[in-house]
Amino acid sequence: AAMGGGSLTNLGTIKGGSGGGGGGVVVGSSTASGVAGVGGVGIYGANIHIVNSGTITGGMSGDTVPVQADAIRFTGGTNSLELQAGSVISGNVDATAGVDDTLALGGDTGLAATFDISKIVTTPTSGAADEYAGFEHFEKTGASTWTLIGANTTPTAWAVNQGTLVVGDAAHGSTTTLLGTVRVDSAGTLRGHGLVAGDVTNNGIVWPGGSIGTLTINGNYTQSPTGMLMIDVSPAGASQLNVGGTANLAGSLSLLYGPGTYTAKSYPIVTATHVNGTFGTVSGSAVPAGFTQAVSYAPGEVDLNLLGSGSSLGTPLVIAPANATIYGNLGASLLRASQHANAVLLDRLDGVCGPASEGGCARPGQRLWIQTEGIVTRVEGNRGALDVHDQRYGFLVGADRAFGPWTAGIAGGYSHSDLWESSDAASGKTDTARLALYGGRTLGRVNLSGTASYAYHFTSTQRDFPGFGQTKGDGHAQEFAAALQASVPFALGHAMTLVPHLGLRYAYVDGLCDSRHAGLAQPRDGGARAGRAAGQSHAHLRPLRCGAAHRQRPGAKRPGGSELSVLVRHPHLKPSLRFPQTLERITSSPSRSGDPMLLVADSPHLRCTRVCRKTPATS
Repeated sequence: AAMGGGSLTNLGTIKGGSGGGGGGVVVGSSTASGVAGVGGVGIYGANIHIVNSGTITGGMSGDTVPVQADAIRFTGGTNSLELQAGSVISGNVDATAGVDDTLALGGDTGLAATFDISKIVTTPTSGAADEYAGFEHFEKTGASTWTLIGANTTPTAWAVNQGTLVVGDAAHGSTTTLLGTVRVDSAGTLRGHGLVAGDVTNNGIVWPGGSIGTLTINGNYTQSPTGMLMIDVSPAGASQLNVGGTANLAGSLSLLYGPGTYTAKSYPIVTATHVNGTFGTVSGSAVPAGFTQAVSYAPGEVDLNLLGSGSSLGTPLVIAPANATIYGNLGASLLRASQHANAVLLDRLDGVCGPASEGGCARPGQRLWIQTEGIVTRVEGNRGALDVHDQRYGFLVGADRAFGPWTAGIAGGYSHSDLWESSDAASGKTDTARLALYGGRTLGRVNLSGTASYAYHFTSTQRDFPGFGQTKGDGHAQEFAAALQASVPFALGHAMTLVPHLGLRYAYVDGLCDSRHAGLAQPRDGGARAGRAAGQSHAHLRPLRCGAAHRQRPGAKRPGGSELSVLVRHPHLKPSLRFPQTLERITSSPSRSGDPMLLVADSPHLRCTRVCRKTPATS
């Protein structure tokens, strides 16, 4: 594609044409090979400005061993190429003929991408692909985050105008070297674990590491009065700025403390051949209670001193994580699942045969059944408690058989739940395997039913700590549950039956122990910290009084029709952690019934009305 100036934004695919084969030419009695066609350049022109989040590809020649043409070629003037997340360049980018050319890494908030700076060269290498040759300026634009990896051999001058430029993440820090200088403007942030071989001027934010880590500058570091140095601090260590030349300090120092057990300690945060000046202001986020922070300056080092105040030197003090409610919410989710499974099994034994069967309800002799379901739960928090979203899906399969007035059955199933809190700072997942026995009998008009079940839960949690990192944990728990229920059908006219229920459901979840990994507080060598959380126990006792009115469809050959249920439930929840009272709204869609349960509202000591239509399944 040829351009005579202007701008181009590419979100799709641009590809140069392919060259034809050389063919053959007959000269007298001999045959000579023709010249193969070259591939077409993807985009070329002068004074053009390209923004790419799609694919730009140079065409292939018709040679036996194809040679790829340039993806982009600037033929003169002032040009720019901005790469955004999703950008794919196949073929060289040749800016050697341009007069003033800029390569920018851009994009919007929330987008992230990686760029290999080893592909930056002065002149394109013959036969090489995906090189960026001849650019004079290098910029980070937009609010996105770009991570540089590799090592360039051509000096570059970078300007971080906006967003975040990371020089080597934790996985590539030791192999990432930026040969050149970096200027950080007021809206920009420089991070990383790698090496900047030249000078760095900070008018914005320099934030060593990705959590706890070291950013190395071989040249001089100059921080202006508007600049800020941000340092992550954990009980094990702190991030560090390692300057090979002179560190000229001004502006502000911001200290970010992660959760953990702290003792009085000194942390080196800046090392240099020589230190000039001091920070104008020093601030700390969540300074450990009982401690004071102080910054000391030496000719070649700046230290953070965490000093005990009102406590003896070395006495530990714990900063508890602020978002531990996910564990209680995870336990509540398991209890909800258990009580729901109890309800499904009791419903199997609580069929209504209609008003014509006043002497009781005869059940089929033997049944095999399966129920699949998806349940969406939202718990709305008050008094500062977070909202909770819980999405669960799974199935139960079982078989039961009648033995005179008795019915006995066995069931098993699996369910998966995704749970997250409204702050998006914590989430959890559960996978549950369940085995249950259930049975009942008729005593005249009275239906008696009961269940006993066991379940094993595999859990995982993730908690985000902005500015520090992320903790993840895997755990497990056991569940024991039981339920008893009695019901008596009363005929109300020819097509209506009223069925009051009285029962008790109990669930107990024990364990919820948590083995943590990918710890938030990283040691300075980058290794992960691990730990284990103590187990928790949760119990739920739910007395239940319920009246259900059933309407038989005229002419129906089997039970069915509409049902109106009014429930009075007094749950008693005894978790190991206490949280503010919440209002719980549950929407359920069991696939066994033809129509879904519409709405259940439920909270401690809350009276609740349920309206539903359902058509009981048959064997």
